[in-house]
Amino acid sequence: METDEIKDLLTQVVENQQRQLDLQSKSLAIQRDHLRFFLEQQERVKSIQDRAEAIQQRSAKIINLTLKAVPAFLTIVLLLLLYVAWLLRRF
Repeated sequence: METDEIKDLLTQVVENQQRQLDLQSKSLAIQRDHLRFFLEQQERVKSIQDRAEAIQQRSAKIINLTLKAVPAFLTIVLLLLLYVAWLLRRF
């Protein structure tokens, strides 16, 4: 009887170990999928960040150009207004 019980116990141990290995295998597959998804997301984030930085650089260039151009345009407009005022006084 004891040998049959030992045999059954050993069979149960082997079956449990096999189940545990199967579960670990599934768990590792899930973790691999999560890691792959995470890495893909990181690539997307990097791409979006690069595009955002490029947009910010273009915006900064436009603002700098505007800051340089506005005083020149205002000077021209002021000179034209003065000229129109002078013409109106003259006639």
